[in-house]
Amino acid sequence: MCMFLSMTILVMTITTVIAVLLRRRRIGKRMPRTPYTLAATMAYLYGARFLEGLVGLSRLGTKERNKQVLMAGRDKEFGFGWTVGADGKKRVGVDEEELEGDYKVRQLAPWKR
Repeated sequence: MCMFLSMTILVMTITTVIAVLLRRRRIGKRMPRTPYTLAATMAYLYGARFLEGLVGLSRLGTKERNKQVLMAGRDKEFGFGWTVGADGKKRVGVDEEELEGDYKVRQLAPWKR
């Protein structure tokens, strides 16, 4: 009985480890940085042109700020790919839908070409 229970726990542990490793690899192939942390999310948004329309919202109240954010993104489409940010640098990120090109896995960064 004890051996059967030990083997069951061992098989479940190995199955879980394999599932976690496979899932991580699949997510990692889609994006250069997985957006699980605040820093990685901010890196995708850094230099985005649509952020210019959100300047000064910290001085507004909650309801007015939420209304302004909804109005700012109402008629815009956003995408993930190569873009030139407000700072003039080419990068991979999220921005308004005037992207320079789609992001492809293993594609060389423009500064390494």
